[in-house]
This record gives sequence, structure tokens and C-alpha cells, in this order.
Amino acid sequence: MGDFNSYLRAEEKTGGLDPHWISMRDFQNCLVDCDLSDIGFKGPSITWKSGKLFERLDRACSNGNWNVRFPNRFLSHLLFYSSDHRPIILLNGTPPRGTNSTRPFRFMASWLTCDSFPGIVNKCWGEETNWIEASENFKAETSKWHNETYKEANRRKFLLHARIKGIDERLSRYHDSELEAIQINLWKELNEIYMHEEILWFQRSRCKWLKFGDRNSKFFHSTTIARRRANIIDSLKDENGNWIGEPDLLVNMIAHYFEKLYSEENTCKPAFLVKGAFPTL
Repeated sequence: MGDFNSYLRAEEKTGGLDPHWISMRDFQNCLVDCDLSDIGFKGPSITWKSGKLFERLDRACSNGNWNVRFPNRFLSHLLFYSSDHRPIILLNGTPPRGTNSTRPFRFMASWLTCDSFPGIVNKCWGEETNWIEASENFKAETSKWHNETYKEANRRKFLLHARIKGIDERLSRYHDSELEAIQINLWKELNEIYMHEEILWFQRSRCKWLKFGDRNSKFFHSTTIARRRANIIDSLKDENGNWIGEPDLLVNMIAHYFEKLYSEENTCKPAFLVKGAFPTL
């Protein structure tokens, strides 16, 4: 995090000479080699100015493990003060999103691998229940079941890790066929949990590929977090060029924009007249 004295993309530079493509390529390759990515920002895009030259030189970068550990972090660009660089601050916490941020219900493919899921379906979709009532019951019961099931799966995963580690330490000191058999069964159970997690995060990440046999749930988790953050609108620029970030003001500004857009009379005239432009048979 800080002044990298270089920009990643051509749109991060305004004014002066043409963008320096070799410098951008070297900076991009450096981030790739270090397994880093730009975490984005909130606020104005330019962080450095000199006369009519404006560039984004200050940024924060992170790797996949850090993104998973701090999914709600965001970088904010502050106002220019006495320096030619704009101050930046890295915060850990979800930017204000208003009150209507409930995620829609989605069917998870990993549910089909759970033995208890068919019972939830049979319970909610009875023969005497109408479709609307059954669908609402299904969403409520499935969401509750999902939270309980995966909370228990996480607890079970850590317990299996601890048991496998303990058995491995014992087997390193002496041979025991019974412990080896127990360890094999524990690994099978742990692999089933890994499979459920992989399917879950693969679907949430919306990736188009998957290397079968690899445990890519951490990659999928990181991809999901990045996609969700890209979909967040935490500030917009109004007609006067001011950045609006307060939830209430942001909601009012968006509502006012679309009210004005759809209430204006259509004064546009067609560029050409279609009538009589084509021959008739």
C-alpha cells in the first residue's frame, strides 16, 4: 500500500504524453509474479496531479489469502490537502449499502449431495400445499437448514483435521493397523466435506472451468468475494461533480435521476422518416 510511482492501465492517466506501455506491462507482470491484485478504491480515481497531468499512482494490493481473511476491506481516496498526492486510507468494514441489501434466494448444487436434503423438499412440497406457500416455506426451511448444516460441517472439518493429525503423529512413532484403518475412514469423510465446499464455492464464484481433483475452494472463495465487491455501488458522482456516499443521499439521488429520466417528454425527432422509404407491392 502506498505510492507505486506507476499506473496499471491507460485510463489511470490523463494529460501529458501518451501512456508508457512498457512501464504498465512491467508493473502488471510484477503483480502477477508476486500473486497480488489491486483491491480497487472508493472515491475519485486520480491520486496524483502535476499541472495538467493526472495519474493514479497510489494504491493497495493484496493476495488471495488476505482477500479471504478480510473480505470487507476497502480503500478510500481522500481529498487533496497540502501535497500533490491524494491521501488514501485502508479500512476493514463493509461500506454503507443502505437497508435493501438482502441477497436473493438461490438453489445450491451442493445441496443435492447431502442425504438430509430430500427430507426438506418432501416436508415443504406436500400434496395439499399450494405453490406460493410451498415455495416460501421451501426458501425459509432450506435457508435455515443450510446455515445449520454448513456450520456443523465446518465444526466437523476442524475436528477431523485434529484427529488425522493426532493419528499421523502416533503412526510416525509406531505401526498400528487399526489406526491406519481409522485414518483412511477419516480421510474419506473429510474428502466428502471438501467436495461439498468445492461445489458450493464453484457455483458462487461463477467460474467456467474446474480442475477436477484439485481443492480450489479457496480460489473460488476469493473469486466470489472479488465479484461481490465489484457489484457494490457505495458512491456516485452527482450532476455538480460531487461524490455522494451517504446511503440515504445515494438512494434519493438514484431515485431522483430515474424519476427525471422517465418523466421527461420525448422531444427527440427521428433522424429520417421511415414512411414512404420502401417500395410497396
